[in-house]
Amino acid sequence: MTYGSKEDELIDWEILGDQECHYDTVFRPPNSSNIISSSFNFECSIQENFFEHVFPSVVGHAKIMDNFFGRSKSTLP
Repeated sequence: MTYGSKEDELIDWEILGDQECHYDTVFRPPNSSNIISSSFNFECSIQENFFEHVFPSVVGHAKIMDNFFGRSKSTLP
């Protein structure tokens, strides 16, 4: 499957059966501490890093939803 404008920009998919598995035996973890961002702290727990640097902020989303669903044209799911 091509994904870009050049002929060499492609992805080669291998479709496996229900009982088949692919094992990545050549995986090498990164050796840099600034993989995600320079403020990513490998000394903190994974939960702290996830909510601080990975998961998007949801501040203000409830107000946006209230405004949307408060309109007469909107329908509740």
